[in-house]
Amino acid sequence: MPVTAAVGGLGTAAVTTAADFESAMSQVQATMGITKDSMS
Repeated sequence: MPVTAAVGGLGTAAVTTAADFESAMSQVQATMGITKDSMS
């Protein structure tokens, strides 16, 4: 069970990090007045 908990914790950390990054990029786009399409 401890291994399963550790793997689950890593998965949660990865999802949280990705969500934080997306949120930060969204804030940058809003601040700069650019659209998602112009970023790619």
